[in-house]
Amino acid sequence: DIRVRIVVEPLIVWLWIGGFVMVAGTVLSAFPGRGRRNPLDPVSSPVGDDRDPEPVVADEREPEPEPDADVGTEPEGVPA
Repeated sequence: DIRVRIVVEPLIVWLWIGGFVMVAGTVLSAFPGRGRRNPLDPVSSPVGDDRDPEPVVADEREPEPEPDADVGTEPEGVPA
């Protein structure tokens, strides 16, 4: 005579689901796929890139405006 006892624990299903999620995550991380960026690739443009504008030389700059002659004096009509 063989007796089989079955115990139903309703929350044990969540342990199995969690285990399957962990296995799926491990498989996905082990085989990353082709769409990801290579972490060793540079993320900024290299120095001296041709797309950069040329630096402005001091002689090519626009002349600075002459300072006003009134700088440092009090405006007319204002008592000192």
